[in-house]
Amino acid sequence: MSNPILTVAQREYVQRITSKGFLIGTLIAPLGFALMLFLPVLIATMSKDSTTRLAVVDSTGVVMPKLTSTDALAFTDATALPVDSLRAQVERKALDGYLVLPAQLLDGKGEATYYGRGGGGFALSGGIARAVTGAVREVRFERAGVGQDVREIAGSEVEVRSRKLSAAGGKDEADAPEVLAALGYGVGLLIYVLMLIYGAMVLQGVIEEKQSRIVEVIISSVRPIELMLGKVLGIGAVGLTQFAVWMIASFALLTVAGPLLANMAPHGAAAGGAAMPGGFELPHIPGSIFIFAPLYFIFGFFMYAMLYAAIGSAVDELSDAQALQLPIILPIIMTMMFIMQVLKDPNGGLATVLSLVPLFSPILMTVRIAATTVPAWQIALSFILMGATIYGLAWLAGRIYRVGILMSGKKPSYADLIRWARQAG
Repeated sequence: MSNPILTVAQREYVQRITSKGFLIGTLIAPLGFALMLFLPVLIATMSKDSTTRLAVVDSTGVVMPKLTSTDALAFTDATALPVDSLRAQVERKALDGYLVLPAQLLDGKGEATYYGRGGGGFALSGGIARAVTGAVREVRFERAGVGQDVREIAGSEVEVRSRKLSAAGGKDEADAPEVLAALGYGVGLLIYVLMLIYGAMVLQGVIEEKQSRIVEVIISSVRPIELMLGKVLGIGAVGLTQFAVWMIASFALLTVAGPLLANMAPHGAAAGGAAMPGGFELPHIPGSIFIFAPLYFIFGFFMYAMLYAAIGSAVDELSDAQALQLPIILPIIMTMMFIMQVLKDPNGGLATVLSLVPLFSPILMTVRIAATTVPAWQIALSFILMGATIYGLAWLAGRIYRVGILMSGKKPSYADLIRWARQAG
């Protein structure tokens, strides 16, 4: 005899995984991730051929010769031309803009002013600022009698690379805290979105069956608690399937991203944008994130899905359920509010405590695993606490579901849900 829970779960899984919405959503997310990863570098590479033409009105008389034109910025001396003439050239697009350098600039009392049609963005303004700063520095060095060797030393930038210490005898690996923090935030956000989507799917599925009276036929052969667990298990398997596809696609993209990005933009972006170092190396991505992220999604989904199923069984309309969802939505929203604090100090006491709170663990512990090395005992403890919470929520939700699934015609309150949980046999 087949297990009724597995039978219900199989029905839910097959019905939803073969839908067009699931197939489209599963494909769109990896494509969107690839677009976000490669599009900025591709745009920067394509914009290399775009040169911003700037006329310079140099009242200092010495800074203009020090301004070096590049592929991104082309400077021409226009000190002898009237400002009205330069404005006219900008308006008819013969120039992209003009730069005014006051005489007090060398004394630190004036400021350079760029006039353009707008739309240059941070890259352009940053490129102009770096060019003017470098030229002014050169003039000041000359006036102070600083030698060329000292100028080169003072003007050189120091590159700082992070390396993650490995076990004794192992090879230290490239590390980029900001990249890992972004990865942790991205995975945490993904779990957040999926828990909301598939938790709401459980809620909607229960309400639809209740509205169509199908549930009255089903529970004649399946106990209410078995129906609830089967529905949660089946929809959870759908979510896990989609999550696994997304994680595998993300891992594949990250594996090939380093060499491709280095080849696409080896010398930096246009308009004075930050250059990509020639020795670009993809930072070490902890493999544990691809193991624990799906596990935390499973545990998180089951915790919240139990509550969604209980609320769905208690109402007749989706609009009625919205008033009862606050206890479910609030912990998830609070978790997202804590993410940035956890990323600032993933090994701190606050981050540790918050990541061990069962309703917060699915997102915050995943973020910590991506951003740092989390002690094994903390990971184990989080799973134990979440498992105990799932057991308690399943017991509570099952008692509410047993009564609420056959109730109709009344909009329940929190007091009603508590009374049903107490009265259920």
